[in-house]
Amino acid sequence: SEELAEIKDKYSDERRTTIVKHAVGQFSAKDTIPNSPMIVALTTGGYVKRLSPMQFRSQQRGGKGVKGMTTKDEDEIQTLLHVMNHDDLLFFTNTGRVFKLPAYELPQGSRIAKGQAIVNLLQLQPDEVVTAILKSDLEDKTHLFMVTEKGTVKRTELTQFDNIRRSGLIAQKTIPGDRLKWVLATSGKDEILIVTKKGKAIRFPEEDVRAMGRAAAGVRGIKLGAGDIVVEAGEIADSKTSMLLVVMENGLGKMTSVEEYRFQGRGGSGVKAAQLTAKTGDIVGGCILQEGEDGDLICLSKQGQAIRMKLSDIPSRGRATQGVIVMRLKSNDKVATMSVVMEDKEGEEAVLEAAGEGQEEELEAILKEERRVKRAASAGKKKSA
Repeated sequence: SEELAEIKDKYSDERRTTIVKHAVGQFSAKDTIPNSPMIVALTTGGYVKRLSPMQFRSQQRGGKGVKGMTTKDEDEIQTLLHVMNHDDLLFFTNTGRVFKLPAYELPQGSRIAKGQAIVNLLQLQPDEVVTAILKSDLEDKTHLFMVTEKGTVKRTELTQFDNIRRSGLIAQKTIPGDRLKWVLATSGKDEILIVTKKGKAIRFPEEDVRAMGRAAAGVRGIKLGAGDIVVEAGEIADSKTSMLLVVMENGLGKMTSVEEYRFQGRGGSGVKAAQLTAKTGDIVGGCILQEGEDGDLICLSKQGQAIRMKLSDIPSRGRATQGVIVMRLKSNDKVATMSVVMEDKEGEEAVLEAAGEGQEEELEAILKEERRVKRAASAGKKKSA
């Protein structure tokens, strides 16, 4: 009794357990995982992972991942998404199906980790691949706008994707030979710009496409010529400050103001996005950017050549022009893919806000050093050229 009283006097504190009169319910993994910021990375080879923003930024700002992507055994990042651990994500596939998975169920890895094959996480069919990832809870967004490779478009209210079973649901009915490639989150008042391989582009208000159910096949967004396919689709919130970047297979590229593309009715043939000749080749890709945004353009060729340059180095040209040389290729080589890596200032602020007390100065120093390394690497490339 005396020993117990001594222990009580020495170690007693207030009760930490909450006693309730009703059942506490079931605990889930979500209750034990902190809601910290993460970046989800999906590669073209179908590997997915989540990693902390600091690890990802160290890799991207140093620019060390670009050369590795050029070899056969390496992979190229297809989609990057800033999320929180507790966010639910929507995974859209080329066959028009959609899956929902919380971010914390994705494997967490380091910046050099390969990730896990997404077929181990989602019930995909043979030859079915994920083409787009979006957050299910998007602020100020009311609709999802889908575009296929053959130019079919469809608009669906975001609320229709609230309840998705584990085995997935149909997001868009696709015809044989067509593939769902782009899923855009829109506000209901945005504009849509679609660019094709043969140099055509069409711009129309998203309201031209009525809202449809999930199982609908959609309507024609652009009328394609023989052998033509869609290579880029994007939403435009402010046409006055938006620019369209296009890259052609023989290494030419250019920026053009979106306002040079006049409005057309949905389903038209579009207007000329570039003056395509034997010198330029077909368009391999594009991207809609905002004026003043900083970032890099990465081009990869079929023979493994790679180049990374500042977007600000690409001049603005008229809609019906050939553009300028952005990548000098060897004979018989063509540009295979292009991608844009943006300078994410908002992401940096989110990382600093998420940091613990006393770590802000250390993290700011790391970000500053990474920016310095990137500038030095860019200057070294120009000097060697």
